[in-house]
Amino acid sequence: FWLKLMRIHPTMWRWLLLPLVVLAEDSESLPCETCEEPALQLLQRRSRQLSVGTCEARGDFAQTNLAGVQASDLSGTAVGEQFIFSWLDGGFRKMVLTDSAGAKVRAGYLPSASSTWTDPGSWSTNAWTEKNYNIQNFWNSCAGLSMGPLHGSRATGIAFCGGGFRALSVGIGWLAGMVAATKQPISEVLKTEAIASNSGGSWFTGSLLFSNNFNNMIEAMAAEPHRAANIFQTEWGNRWKYIASAEKAVIPKQVACCSVRGSFPCGMNFNNEPEEIDFAGRRYCCPREILPAGCRSKGTFSCGTSNPMSRSHNLPEAVIFGRSEYCCPSGTTSIDFHQGRGCVDVSVKKNILQGIGELASTLLWFIFDSRVDYVDIIGDMLEIPGDLNASHPISSPPVAWARGKDYFVAQSFLTPTEKGVMMALNRKSGERITSRTAVDSQKVLESWSCVGTLCGTQVSARFSANLGSQRSPLPITSQAGKAALHMEYNVEARRLGMLWHHQVAEAESREGVEHWNSSHEIPIKYAVGGSSALLGSLNVLAPSLLGPTLRQIVPEWIQARLTAGEIPFMAQSPPFNMAHFQQARRLLRDDRFDLPKIASSHLLDITDAGQIDNTAICHLLAAGHTDVISIYNTAGFSPRKYSVMKSFHQMLSGNPSTVSAASGYVIFKEDKEEVARQLELFERVPAAADATELAAIWAGELHLSTLDSPAHGIVSGQRITVRMVIVDGHSISCCSSDIDQYAIFAREIVQTLAAHPAFAKRMLQWR
Repeated sequence: FWLKLMRIHPTMWRWLLLPLVVLAEDSESLPCETCEEPALQLLQRRSRQLSVGTCEARGDFAQTNLAGVQASDLSGTAVGEQFIFSWLDGGFRKMVLTDSAGAKVRAGYLPSASSTWTDPGSWSTNAWTEKNYNIQNFWNSCAGLSMGPLHGSRATGIAFCGGGFRALSVGIGWLAGMVAATKQPISEVLKTEAIASNSGGSWFTGSLLFSNNFNNMIEAMAAEPHRAANIFQTEWGNRWKYIASAEKAVIPKQVACCSVRGSFPCGMNFNNEPEEIDFAGRRYCCPREILPAGCRSKGTFSCGTSNPMSRSHNLPEAVIFGRSEYCCPSGTTSIDFHQGRGCVDVSVKKNILQGIGELASTLLWFIFDSRVDYVDIIGDMLEIPGDLNASHPISSPPVAWARGKDYFVAQSFLTPTEKGVMMALNRKSGERITSRTAVDSQKVLESWSCVGTLCGTQVSARFSANLGSQRSPLPITSQAGKAALHMEYNVEARRLGMLWHHQVAEAESREGVEHWNSSHEIPIKYAVGGSSALLGSLNVLAPSLLGPTLRQIVPEWIQARLTAGEIPFMAQSPPFNMAHFQQARRLLRDDRFDLPKIASSHLLDITDAGQIDNTAICHLLAAGHTDVISIYNTAGFSPRKYSVMKSFHQMLSGNPSTVSAASGYVIFKEDKEEVARQLELFERVPAAADATELAAIWAGELHLSTLDSPAHGIVSGQRITVRMVIVDGHSISCCSSDIDQYAIFAREIVQTLAAHPAFAKRMLQWR
């Protein structure tokens, strides 16, 4: 399906399976310079300013049985509302007739001297020409943003943007909804050559690509959209709640809709679910719906007692749930409960207070347990489905449908320029190590076109693998990115036990970063952890977040933990495997910092790339994908409400005022006004009237052109189509404390897409 997509009547597909009748004059072609043109040159297409009030159609002629493009940048000849594209090949003129959206209507050929080529009725045609003559990269100035596929052009990459749990639930909900609405498997919905992600989007892809159980959960949600929230909660959400505790991912399915009981009785404080059930040696607080109707916990009296003061009055059946005894109406059994079906129809409800308690538990675990790094939490999260080892490399065998796809996980390297930022604090010796970008690298950073207040503090990076093989499709950074990573290191010690420090040693690393082309051995949890390590960005934000007075009050070890969200990476010490990251961690935790070793290893800090490109689109463009799908999440979106599109504006020209705390290295020629104009043409499907979290789903195409972006390794002049899905919530944030809110959000996405199959099928045609 991903090969040369053609929009023809479904009944004609069978003819493509017949032996092709190849005409002698079409089986060979004159030598064509563009056929062997390097891919980079093929991507360097000039952008155009299309005149208002006139229609211009342009495209490239490609003959399927020949390599490359045979005629580029052709102008279409208007015939009514259709266009004819033609080119001369030896003694023949070859033609393709398209509709206004670029879909092929007819193909044929004539002798080159013929004057009737503008009349499709005069063309010579057959099954072979209909199949093999195609128009790619179709562009019509008057066509608007068609939801249909551009004939001969297909989305070859899909990017899942960041946004914490909102991004995770959007990825799950959109994919399950597409499966439900189109009746196609996950493998067909995601039939692209490449997948890219950042931050919360990487939480989604890191599980999706390597866990069959996670895929099974999505398919189960698609099969029963009305139960999607419950399935998400049962299989994933409720297990996340206890990620910081000993239970982690072992909440039994029988009590998956319950909460582990704390110090307070059920129905009080955070444990507001009223029914207590002792199951597998642990006490849970459960919703009343988990039990058959009419059951009450057994009190002092026996079941069925005639005492009207007894809670078991007129409830004769004694039923055991786990190890808890209940009195129920006659004939009641606990079979459904013990077979794991008790939670199936229990409604998922938001519980903000309980969520705050769960979030506080996780944060306290991270802050006070110095043995735990942020990446450990991410590793536990990825392993929730139960069949994924997050310590394995990103080149590990993926789920079957993902084998052979390119996978890009967005990262960034911190490049502090004003003052050295703390990489680590040693509590025993009182020493701390700081890093700062060298002056020559600062000049490189200053030369890049950038928007935002954090310009120059981060370098765009990615870890990548061709899934299932020992190969990385892209280097870790661009060539210019390598030149921006010369670092200076300092070790500082407390002066006379006071809070301020003085320098005791310094070193630098100005060597060109070697071994930069291979990142496929990086463990999944480090790739995903680095992609979402937003806490690490506090290293560059700390001066503005923590004023001098506050820094004197807040204990240094707490400051160090809050800025320990980044991941240390030794750029000069391959292979980049699990042992590599363990060694980097030890370098920053030894009793005395080995500064020469730190410098010779070229130690860098990895953090979330959200301030650079939260969409992860830039890595697909750097890999040569000019037609991509972006799964984007917002809250309160409208085309002219600029504040909710900040992370997309980071890539736009015109220094958009919406971009503040970011290092937005500009990629596109267009500004926010032009993008808003195109967004106004998107198709919008509203959520159901009773939806509490989802507002609407928008979809359409953005037509953009690139500028030179050394930060990403992107060249100017590319015509880019971004086919964007905007999943918009009412007010749901990226990082609420209540995971059940995201379960409801995911369900509403699934239900909305399932209720609008035509809308979903138009998106399916993109790839």
